Amino acid sequence: MVAGLGGAAAATLCASSTFWAGPVSAAMDGLNLAIPVGVLGSAALYWALSRDFGTFAPTPSPTSARH
Repeated sequence: MVAGLGGAAAATLCASSTFWAGPVSAAMDGLNLAIPVGVLGSAALYWALSRDFGTFAPTPSPTSARH
């Protein structure tokens, strides 16, 4: 939930349309980077939060599965 909201906030800053231009988009002469910034920002924030809270489980190695 937090990662999605963070990505949406970042996307809003980079959005450009006929009725809204975010500050980042306005500084870049109307370049609309909302989709890539939103997706990559959400993914990076999700990854960082999952590692920080210990919910990112490491993948077990194939040798540890043998008995």
